Amino acid sequence: MLDVLVKAMAFVLTIVLGYTLKRSGLFGKEDYKIVSKIAINITLPCAVISGFAGFKMDYSLFWVLLIGLVSNLIMIGAALFL
Repeated sequence: MLDVLVKAMAFVLTIVLGYTLKRSGLFGKEDYKIVSKIAINITLPCAVISGFAGFKMDYSLFWVLLIGLVSNLIMIGAALFL
């Protein structure tokens, strides 16, 4: 539970830090483009890679994938029919 709280507080701290830096005038109105590129191109891939560090394959989850695929195909077919 403590681990979850620490991660949540890290996200909150990141948001508060960004807001504080914006209010202090360090970032301008057009700087969001640079920050969003950093977040998408660096931070997100790093988070995905570190998330798969302790990944163990559970083959029973393929049934969930199959059920979702079939359900979506049924919904697409119903939409085309209507």
